[in-house]
Formats: sequence, C-alpha cells, structure tokens
Amino acid sequence: MARFLFSTVPVPGHLDWGGLLETAQLLLRRGHEVLWASGAQVAAQLERAGVPLAIIPVAFPGTIRPHAGAGQQQMRFEELYAAEMRSMLDMWLDERQVEQACDAHLELISRWRPDAIIADPFVIGAALAAEASGVALAGCGYPGPFTVFMPIAEAAPVAAEFQERRNRLRSRIGLRPLAPEPTPAFLFIAGDLHLVYFSVEWFNVFNPRPSPGARFVGGSAQEPATPPPDWLSELPVDRPLVLIAQPTGYQVESTPLPAIFAALERLGALGILGGATEQRDQIAALPAHIRWEAWLPYEHVLPRTAAIIHHGGTGTTHDAICWGVPQIVIPEAVDQLLHARAVLASGVGLPLRRDQLTAETVAGALERVLTQERFRAAARRLRDLFAALGGVPRAADLLEDLALRRSTRLQPVDSRAR
Repeated sequence: MARFLFSTVPVPGHLDWGGLLETAQLLLRRGHEVLWASGAQVAAQLERAGVPLAIIPVAFPGTIRPHAGAGQQQMRFEELYAAEMRSMLDMWLDERQVEQACDAHLELISRWRPDAIIADPFVIGAALAAEASGVALAGCGYPGPFTVFMPIAEAAPVAAEFQERRNRLRSRIGLRPLAPEPTPAFLFIAGDLHLVYFSVEWFNVFNPRPSPGARFVGGSAQEPATPPPDWLSELPVDRPLVLIAQPTGYQVESTPLPAIFAALERLGALGILGGATEQRDQIAALPAHIRWEAWLPYEHVLPRTAAIIHHGGTGTTHDAICWGVPQIVIPEAVDQLLHARAVLASGVGLPLRRDQLTAETVAGALERVLTQERFRAAARRLRDLFAALGGVPRAADLLEDLALRRSTRLQPVDSRAR
C-alpha cells in the first residue's frame, strides 16, 4: 500500500477541483494511507469526509481577492492586465509565506514519507518541497499553464519580479535557478501527472495545448449516501427550481442576488440558496419565492434543479455538468471567467457580465435556459462524455500507478539552511 499526501489551499472549493477529495476517500477505501495538508479552516469538512488533516502553512493570503483592476473601466487592457498579475504575485508568491510553507512540507515529507504528493496549483511551497525531496508530484485543476505572463510592456516588470522571487526561493532549498523566460507560467504544472476532472474539449476554448502530464478524467454524479432532507419534499413541483450557488472563500465586489431574486419572481420560479451564517446575515430579507438552507446536499438538490446560477467556480461548474443541469454563470475573476466561456462554447448555458446585471438581463438569460431544449440536451451530452472518462476511480488508478512507478527518494535537504 502507498502513502498519498494531498496539499491544498484551506478553501472548500480547493478541496474539490471536480473530485479531488472524493479521490482521497477512494484511496483510503482501497487500503492506502492518506494525509491532507492545509489550514484549520477546512478541518470540519475533512473530518466529515473521514480524511486526516495535518495543519501546516500553505501560503494562503486569507481572502482570495478578485482582479485588482475590477471595475476600473477607464483603464486600458494592458494596464488592467498588469494590475491583475501584480495582484496574483502579491497574493500567491509572498516569499516569506511560501518559504514557511515549503519548510513545513519538507518537515512533513521527512516525517511521514509519502510516496506521492498531490498539490493544489496554488500551493507553490508543496511543489518546491516535492522537487527538493525527490517525491513524485501530481497536480490537479487546470490542464496547462493557467496564468502565463503575456509579452506586453506593462507586464514585463511583474514577470521579471516573479522570476526573481521564484529563483530566490529555489536557491534557499538547494534547487537550481530556472532560466529567464519572456512569458513564464505563474502556477506550477506537475510533469509527472496532472489530474483534470474535465474533458479535453472543455479547455479547448482557452487552452488548446495541455501540459504533457495532463490526464482528463471527467467525472460522474455522486450517488446519495444519505436520505434526502425533509424540506426538499416540501417544495412545489409545478414551478421550476433554480439553485443559486454562492462562492466560498472568495471576496466578491458586489452581490448579484437582488437581480437574481427579481428575475426568478418574474419567471415564476423558485430559488434555493445556502451558505454560512454570516452569508445569510448579509441578506436583509428573503422573498417568499427564495428558500435558504445552511447546507445544500447537491446529490439530492441537483436532480430536482431546472437550472443553476453560479459564479463559475471549478467545483460548482463540474457538479452542474455531472448532473446534466443547464447553467447561468456570473463570473468575477480568475478561473471563473474561463469556465464562463466554456459554458457558452459547449452550449450548456449562458454567461452574464457582473457589471451589466439587472433583473431584465438575468430573466432573459434564465428564460432561454429554462425553455430552450438545446441547453438541456447539450448538458446531457456533456454529462455522458464526462462519465465515460472514468472520473474518480480513474484518478485513483493513475495515482496508484504514479506511486508504483516512482518510489520516494528523499534527499538530505535542510529546510532551515539559508
């Protein structure tokens, strides 16, 4: 049996990526040892999943912020882009925090001796530690360089600083510096294996050249392991049910809820949303056609859902695909914008711009999704395509093969020697 160390940012969505946590659970059921490295913020979620947690630094900025230039319509594209990349650099490559995360991972690797590390692409310290200690590394998420510096003058200083920070970090743990590149990739992409819980076609819209280690495993709907909640049977069946999914751990600049609530009322639809208590407290009052539940078991709710309105996060997008539910995506930043484009290109839904949200625009898009059969037919086709790729069992097979092919090769790296 093998040992698998997972490392992610302590945000619920980063435990998912379309099936990462389920993959860890399956490896446990197959008799392997699994340990999850992250922050205390996800302790309850991992405890419910039955996955042990090692609380260590992972260089998490605390709150994931949207684009630095969001809402600055007067700025030129080049200026907006440079501001966004500066924001990404300051959030995810703070040298002191990444160094602490790398040291913590090196110590955990030395003590626990994993056969493979599976890392969130945002946990750069885990990738550095895996390389320094010779442990096989698997990534997850995007199939190729997600954020590549564009060759424009405004972004050149940020690209240069990124590469300087990266090489300073590498030198501190005994790794050779990387040669300068005109368009470096910001987030690491694992060469050994990169699990992508989508299809290759999904990413063709914006990334037609996946990394060599990318394996597209898709996914399928998770069968309910618990009975449905009582409140679900209380909902009327003669009105379309629309799930409103809110982001977790992401600081958005404005809420689209008033426009969504008004749009659903115009269409005679029911809305259901949920989240933490603090999210509920931010809403003054819920209209009669909107229901709030602190916990929404998607495996029970999505089969009843006519459409889902969400921000375009990877996990929510993946869940909607696996259940064949048409989507309305209102992205804010980062991967959400990319998923919104793929939703449109695949025909499973429509994107809406956050700065143009009104009750009219939401109602118009939602009416099309609810009444035009082409959206539901496309959602069913994509659901079947994802299921055929193997999903979580295929991902677990690939990780088992990686652990067999590459045994642990720990090097005597002193993480505190500078």
